[in-house]
Amino acid sequence: MKVAGLLMFALVVALFSLTASAQTSVTFTNNDGTFAFDENPTDATYDELSLGMIGNGLGSSSYLTGLNGLAAFGIPNASDLTSFPGCESTGCLGTITLNTGTLKSGSILTSAKFNAGGNFTVDYASLGVQFTGTFSKASWTEIGTNIWTFSGTILNGTLILNGTDYAISTAATVQLTTVGDPATYHTNKKTYTFSDNQGTTNFSVAPEPGSLALFGSGLIVVGLITRRRLSAKGATTQGQ
Repeated sequence: MKVAGLLMFALVVALFSLTASAQTSVTFTNNDGTFAFDENPTDATYDELSLGMIGNGLGSSSYLTGLNGLAAFGIPNASDLTSFPGCESTGCLGTITLNTGTLKSGSILTSAKFNAGGNFTVDYASLGVQFTGTFSKASWTEIGTNIWTFSGTILNGTLILNGTDYAISTAATVQLTTVGDPATYHTNKKTYTFSDNQGTTNFSVAPEPGSLALFGSGLIVVGLITRRRLSAKGATTQGQ
């Protein structure tokens, strides 16, 4: 019986270890996009609407050029392999769009912080991959002459893989403008634009809970069968 008890304990430990190790790190890479900030949010222009800008928040659209970390879900790692409408010249996998909440403090020409809100979307339509979420915080920081970086934390995200939804509690995105390119001010639109040179978005995801539960049930069944056999063997030994 002691052996059976130890076996059951080992199976439980194995199950918890499986759950802990099931997390896989996912990275989306994007390049060649545009940031836009509207000084006068009451006169929404076509460009601002196409970026999904909210009020005087910061909006951006760029090309998805890399994906890593979803091989366990049947989605191969990829980089600039698929032609996509709008980026035939460079090749890309899809698009990444974002817009923040409204401006909280600071200046878009130096450093700024934005209120929670807005949204973040990754679309890799050809392989059925989509990720969406909402910013809990976002910042825009001048790190050198005509160089800005955008950092955002995304909460309550949803990763969709071929129709299956996975909850993503938190994700992080960092974007860097093109080095040396100044902001462009469009007088007629009262809008500043910046070149989005490159960026990455990272989060962790685990397999479906149902898959883990099924595997765990299998472990328990194996444990019960082994325990029963050990008990039967013990009874036979005592009878002799």
